[in-house]
Amino acid sequence: GTVGMPFVEIRFNDIKGINSGSKFRNPGIDLAVKSNHDGIDNIKFWFLGTEAKRGEERDEILKIIKEQLK
Repeated sequence: GTVGMPFVEIRFNDIKGINSGSKFRNPGIDLAVKSNHDGIDNIKFWFLGTEAKRGEERDEILKIIKEQLK
């Protein structure tokens, strides 16, 4: 199966939802993004490492993204 596009540019006004979380102990960010097909695509990215080591970095990136959405 296809994994999708490994790199994609996302316009901030296309972000419809944003959440932080973790998977397999790696902190991550989930984005719901307006797709080109009149729907929503879910994009997830993780910071490899534990919450203790990379969680603060994830939270800082999340804050930067949310500031751009205002």
